[in-house]
Amino acid sequence: MLTPSGRSIPIPPTGGHLSETNELGIYRLLQTDDAGLETAFPFALHIPATESDVRYPGWGAEAEISGGGGLRYGREWTPWLIGLLLIAMLAEWWVYRRGY
Repeated sequence: MLTPSGRSIPIPPTGGHLSETNELGIYRLLQTDDAGLETAFPFALHIPATESDVRYPGWGAEAEISGGGGLRYGREWTPWLIGLLLIAMLAEWWVYRRGY
């Protein structure tokens, strides 16, 4: 295996796990067959945290400029939905306590 910085890390042919994957970038898994032909399999690790932030999708919503200087997409509905569910649960509890 080649790291993004070009360092080679051996992997046993009987199996094992990838270690020393602390670098950001594209890794290459090199495989050599019986004829001596070498094949490289590139893969990436450590995706940026912004790609896993699902609160503000970049599609389907209009962008607006926030006071912090960045773009903000759409609206965050999670706190409102949680509040609505809390009110519904309290109403259900109140009806249960009254014996209706």
